[in-house]
Amino acid sequence: MAVIKLSSRALWVSFLAALLGGCSLAGSIQRSAVDYNATVANYNDQMLIYTVLRARDEAPINILALSTITGALNVQAGVGSSAQYNSPGSGAARLTGTASPVIQAASSPTWSMASLNTRGFMLGIIQPISPMYAVSKWDTGMDREFLLRLLIKSINIQEDGQYHSYLNDPDSPEAMREFTERLHSWIPHMSMRALTVIEPLGPAYDANPANGALMGAYEHLLPLNSGGYYVGNARSTDGSLRSLQLYRKFAQQVVLCVPRADLERSSAADESEDTQLGRYAQALKSAAKGGAGKTVEAPANGQIVNSSKGYGIGIIPEASLATNLKAERIAAVLPLAACGRTELVLPQYTEDENSANSGTYNHIEWRSIAEVIQYLGAVLRAGERSATWTESSEPSPETRHLLFAVNRHSEPGFASVEYRGDRYVIHSPADTPDSPVKDHSLQALSLLNELVSTAKVSSDIPNTQSIQVIP
Repeated sequence: MAVIKLSSRALWVSFLAALLGGCSLAGSIQRSAVDYNATVANYNDQMLIYTVLRARDEAPINILALSTITGALNVQAGVGSSAQYNSPGSGAARLTGTASPVIQAASSPTWSMASLNTRGFMLGIIQPISPMYAVSKWDTGMDREFLLRLLIKSINIQEDGQYHSYLNDPDSPEAMREFTERLHSWIPHMSMRALTVIEPLGPAYDANPANGALMGAYEHLLPLNSGGYYVGNARSTDGSLRSLQLYRKFAQQVVLCVPRADLERSSAADESEDTQLGRYAQALKSAAKGGAGKTVEAPANGQIVNSSKGYGIGIIPEASLATNLKAERIAAVLPLAACGRTELVLPQYTEDENSANSGTYNHIEWRSIAEVIQYLGAVLRAGERSATWTESSEPSPETRHLLFAVNRHSEPGFASVEYRGDRYVIHSPADTPDSPVKDHSLQALSLLNELVSTAKVSSDIPNTQSIQVIP
């Protein structure tokens, strides 16, 4: 019986090939992870562009989430052999054999997709954007006029003795012109920050046993409302600090600050800074009572909460839309000196006085995430005339800015999408480095991606409806 004998060299080659095949698996995983990440990023870009194009045509918002991508990498290594019998007289050995390594690799990616047309997501995107989001972007180097144009819905101020609303509406050229002029005049000297607003409650009192009844009344009243309460110092009539005062604190109240001359052109010309702050500060209280500054909020559905009766699960009952929407978030517009503070104490006002002045507060209104999408769609609908402005800074030449544009052509760009038979492309600044226009389109898309991602609820994105690709 003949035996096939493989050379030791062939065996070593086979062994090393198998070993290298196993080591190459790590590199394959890394390359696949990068490819999957690029796939998710490209999909998100295309979905947002597609959604904005639908908003341009005033179609409903419909976003499909690519929730997960999983990949299975299989690497198999082995040795293949063959034998050959040679007839006598051929000059070769009677029996010859060969051995060769065999390596096989296969990849089978699987992804899951789900529609975000859920109650939780829709309630999230129609809420006004938190003003703290704008504050977080204020000092990042981002163009401030671009940021405010994207997020502000309207400016409402007292001007020349009348209350005027400037609407950021691309569909109305006249309204857009007035809004642009007002915002553009504020930008060079405007500031933004978050303040802690302190509201004094009730009369000041001395800390002595004679005021025990008053202190007892405060103790029973505090749990009836939300917000942080504390006792602080107050000046007596003789100027000393012998009295105490009950205060209510509203944290993280966002304000826009502009020079006095720009804030009110006529009646405030002869007022002192403190008088102006005292009058305008009521807007902060109005914003705080609207929900932006409350420290106690309703628990999320399924959230574990701690109450006086112990721990439990917060459940949001099925109710009307109005009961689930948060109060509108606004930001007060105050004199420039207010942004030099971190805490602002309001003067004492009665509720009747607040009611009488409730329609005269200088403030801005923020868009919701859905309104940002609709605004970008309106910008595309109205054309570049509604989304351009010029920045002048001596001695540098003028800079022309473009808020958002999606071009219909077949040229390459950062991201592209097919929509209703046409190809639309969005460009990055790197695509046109020599352009005289500073294009913020990709920056707007990035902010929109952040906002939409914050509204996604993990429980609303099930890992179902899987689609498997077989290579």
